Amino acid sequence: MTIDQFALLPMGEQIEMLNNSISIGLRYEGEHLVFLFSHKDFFIEMSLHAAADDHVVKIRPFKVIRLLQPYVEDINLSSLL
Repeated sequence: MTIDQFALLPMGEQIEMLNNSISIGLRYEGEHLVFLFSHKDFFIEMSLHAAADDHVVKIRPFKVIRLLQPYVEDINLSSLL
C-alpha cells in the first residue's frame, strides 16, 4: 500500500492498518499521546487524546524525514533491523 492509498482510507481502516505496522516511538504533545509507526516506505503518527479514553484525534502518514525530529532521541531502531 502506498502513502496516498493509506491517506484515502477511512480512519477506522487506517487504525486497522497500524496492526501491520511497527511501533517505533511515542511522544507527548500537550494532552495528546502521539505514537509513531513505520509502515513499509512511510511513517504514520497516531494522536490520541489521553484525557478522553484514548480517543484517536488524528492519523498522519508522512515520508519527510525532518518530521522524525521529535522522536530522534527515543526511537528504538532495533525493531526495524
